[in-house]
Amino acid sequence: MFRTGLWSEYASTDRYQTPSDPRTWIDAPLPNFHEMFGTTTLQPYAEYSWRALPNLTLTPGVKYSYYRQNLTQFADTARRSAT
Repeated sequence: MFRTGLWSEYASTDRYQTPSDPRTWIDAPLPNFHEMFGTTTLQPYAEYSWRALPNLTLTPGVKYSYYRQNLTQFADTARRSAT
């Protein structure tokens, strides 16, 4: 039996870190950092199942993997302390 197909996935992430005062738990007005990224994965494949024996099936095939990330890093707003 011959089979072919495509696995496709897209994931979107919006990441940021907002500092807060540990005494009051009030968040700062601006985040330390903010970034957004999207990940695209495509995996087309083809395979063939061959029943060599009644209890043995061989399934050779090929698969191609495509992976891409689109990144957006916004300007950092954290104040740096003097060290």
